[in-house]
Amino acid sequence: MFGKPEWFEFRLMGLSVRPVRWQGWVYVLVWTLALLVPFWVLLFFFQRPLWGLVWLGLAVSLMAADAQALYRRRQSRIDEKEWDDRNDSGARR
Repeated sequence: MFGKPEWFEFRLMGLSVRPVRWQGWVYVLVWTLALLVPFWVLLFFFQRPLWGLVWLGLAVSLMAADAQALYRRRQSRIDEKEWDDRNDSGARR
């Protein structure tokens, strides 16, 4: 959604993404605050634990969708690069 694949390192096994640039760390910090602050407000100020859990479920779902979008954008760039490399090498022959 808002992150860029260049900010992260993607692991081959599992769904692991790790920030490698400062922008990636800021992105993770913002996501963490976006998850936890509303949960704490709902839990401690409004005394609504069920609403807090619903919020966490929705926010984690959005975060997972965002991570999947990052992975897809990274894959499409790799595929485009491989396509360009293949076409360039064929044109040079």
